[in-house]
Amino acid sequence: MDLLEKIRKTARSPQDIVRDLCIEKEGSVLRAWLKRFDPASEQRVPEHHFSREMRQMGLQEPNAIFKALDDDGGGEITLEEIDEDESILWNSFRDFMIRILRQHQHTVQDFLASAGDHGNVSAAQFKDALRANGWEGGLESHLFRAMSGDGQFLTALDMDWLQQDMSRQLRKEKARQAALEEARRKEDHSKSDPRVTLFKFKL
Repeated sequence: MDLLEKIRKTARSPQDIVRDLCIEKEGSVLRAWLKRFDPASEQRVPEHHFSREMRQMGLQEPNAIFKALDDDGGGEITLEEIDEDESILWNSFRDFMIRILRQHQHTVQDFLASAGDHGNVSAAQFKDALRANGWEGGLESHLFRAMSGDGQFLTALDMDWLQQDMSRQLRKEKARQAALEEARRKEDHSKSDPRVTLFKFKL
């Protein structure tokens, strides 16, 4: 009997199996996602990476679990496909942090320096800093434990994902702006091209 057949004979879903193991080994699904599956903040994990990490955590036949989780068959899974609630929380927090840093024109280091001592931010300082900036999503301690490497402080290394997210978003915005400007340039060129005017006149 293969693993998927065993799963079908129990009340536990593939998501339950992954979530339980992540909580057992890392304390939460979100911490396991950030530490093991997506440290580069790509927002998705390929099968070989997922299977390697799950095998290291003690799961037998991780490829079968991956295929059960990969709804669209694209060869990658997201946090949402493992735990929707954790995904909603994480995406809300990411968007919030990017917004406040850009609003105040701060870097990650600026945020950490303003929140803690010499860039080392405790759980209490992290909570205070978030609420002072308007965070209303709660679960600050959960977020802190998921991100903190040593469980005591948040450092620039723990928040490196945020700098990557901001850089990625900026590149996308520049690309969109360049595409809009190119479209306007082509439109202006067509309006000023006498051949276009003559063509329209003949029609």
